[in-house]
Amino acid sequence: MGKVGTEATLLNILGAISEGNLYLKNIAQEQKFDLQNVVTMKNISDAGLARQYFKIGDQVIVTYESAAGTTYDMPWDVVHIGDALLADGTTKKDAIYLQSHYATLEAIQFDHEENEKATEETAQEGMYYYIPNPNGDGSFQLLTINTGDTIDYTANPNVYHSAIKDTTGNIVRYGYNRETHAALPQWLNSNADKGAWWTAKHTGDVAPNQLASVRGFLAGLPKDFVDCMSELTIKQFLNTVSEPDKTIGSETYTAKVFLPRLEQMYVNPQVVGEGEAWDYYKQLAQGAGLTDKFAQRGTYPILISYALENHTSAQVVRLASAYRGGSGGTWYVNSSGVVGSGGANGAYRCRPACVI
Repeated sequence: MGKVGTEATLLNILGAISEGNLYLKNIAQEQKFDLQNVVTMKNISDAGLARQYFKIGDQVIVTYESAAGTTYDMPWDVVHIGDALLADGTTKKDAIYLQSHYATLEAIQFDHEENEKATEETAQEGMYYYIPNPNGDGSFQLLTINTGDTIDYTANPNVYHSAIKDTTGNIVRYGYNRETHAALPQWLNSNADKGAWWTAKHTGDVAPNQLASVRGFLAGLPKDFVDCMSELTIKQFLNTVSEPDKTIGSETYTAKVFLPRLEQMYVNPQVVGEGEAWDYYKQLAQGAGLTDKFAQRGTYPILISYALENHTSAQVVRLASAYRGGSGGTWYVNSSGVVGSGGANGAYRCRPACVI
C-alpha cells in the first residue's frame, strides 16, 4: 500500500502545483530559478508532476562557498526526468536529475595510489604485498610470500601492503577505481571540515593529497539544497582484474551526490546497467549530428566542461565508471572533449549530479 495523503501533504502538493505556474512563466521569460524555487521543485517532483512543469536544460542557481569564503553562483541543469532507485529500495517515478553546469572549484583524486608501506615483520593473513618491478619501469609486482613468512626488507626495502589483490600491481601505481573504496565519492557526500571527510576503507588505503586542504563538497552548498536531495542507490560495475572485484562483478552503495556514468552521459558503455541515458546528453548528441551514442575515445567539443570560477577555462572532469580492464583506471572527459580513461590517482575536477 502506498502512503496515505494527509491534509497537510495534499496542501503542499496543491501549493507546489500553484507555484509551478510561476515556473512556467519564468521559463517563458528565460529566467533562472533561485534556491527558494528548489524547494518548490522538490514538491512538484514528489507529487509526480515534474514533466508538466520542467524541461531538459532548465537551470537552478544555488551558491557555492569556497573554503576561503568566496561565494560563487553555481547553476545546476535539469539533465533528466526519470525513475530513480532510492536508498530504501523504492523507486521514485519522474524524479528530477540535476547536474552542476560547471566543474567544481576543487580538483580531488578519485583515489590515492595504494602505496602504504608495510612495516610488519611477517606476512599477514589476507594481505597482499607489492614491490617495485626490478626492470625499473615504475610498475609494481606482487611479492611471492606466504602468511607468516618473514618479510625480507633488506632484499626489498620498499614493500607495500594492501587487502586488495591485483596481480598487475597497478593499484599501487595508479590507485583504485572502486567507488566504495575511493576518495572522491566520500568528498562529494561529506560536509565535514578539512582533514575529516575521508576514512580508509581497507588496509593499504591511502588518504588523498587534498584531505588537509579541502573541506567536504556539501559544506559549500546551502543546507536547504542538500536537504532536497534524495538518498539514492548507486550501482557500479567493478573491474575484471583485481580481487574481489572480478568475482563480485558489481555492487551498490547509497549517496546523495554522485558522478555520472558512461551510460548516463550517453557514451557507449563497457557494460550496460549502470544507469539510464540522460535526455540532456541525448539532445547534445543529436545537436552534434550524431545518430548514435558518443564513442569511447571520441572527441566531442560539445562535452567540454568549464570551471565554476572561470567559464572559459576548460577542465578535465571525472566520470564514475571504472575502466574494467584495470584496477586503477577511471573514465573522464578531458579538456578537449575526449572521452578517455586514466589513473584514479589524478586530481581532477568533476560535475556532480543529484536527484530531487
